[in-house]
Amino acid sequence: MNENQINKIIQSETWEESKREDRWYYLSGYVPSFALILTGIPLLPFVKKTENLELIYSYLGVTLGVILFIYTYYAFKNEKKLVKFTTNLNREKNSEIIKLVSNEFEFNNYKLYTEFFTPYLFLNLINSKNKFKTHRVILIASEKEILINIKNLGGLYGRTPYSFGFNHYWKNKIVKKIKHYAQQQLKVMA
Repeated sequence: MNENQINKIIQSETWEESKREDRWYYLSGYVPSFALILTGIPLLPFVKKTENLELIYSYLGVTLGVILFIYTYYAFKNEKKLVKFTTNLNREKNSEIIKLVSNEFEFNNYKLYTEFFTPYLFLNLINSKNKFKTHRVILIASEKEILINIKNLGGLYGRTPYSFGFNHYWKNKIVKKIKHYAQQQLKVMA
């Protein structure tokens, strides 16, 4: 990526991939919602009818499937957004902070941004660091701020865009480190 592309990304606050994902890989994220919808529909005629719980039991699978479908769409739509974190430092100092943060991971430091992958949390306990990757993290240094994008990579043969809180876990962990290093840089400058 060149400087103009990165500046457009910073202005639009969305990470644009240089390559497109395979559509089947993308569509596999919707499989759980379709499975819930399809398993809920055939059960509708056989559900025992009671006045109190008729709607809940009759449409539970279909309702959960539709909710999961909407959430999957929302998650896919929002996974490209960049989160800004203000550091009040120049671009060079922010690049140094990104290098310090990404040293803990196996990272690719490109000219204008840094990319690294997070390991499974439980595999850290058995010291198999970065063997299995769960999220891709993009950090872009900008003037007075650092932009962060975290994308769930999914499982073996497909990718669901939701990660049930792990995106927030990694974002909070990275932002905490950025805050720590930014405060250290500000103290040195003062």
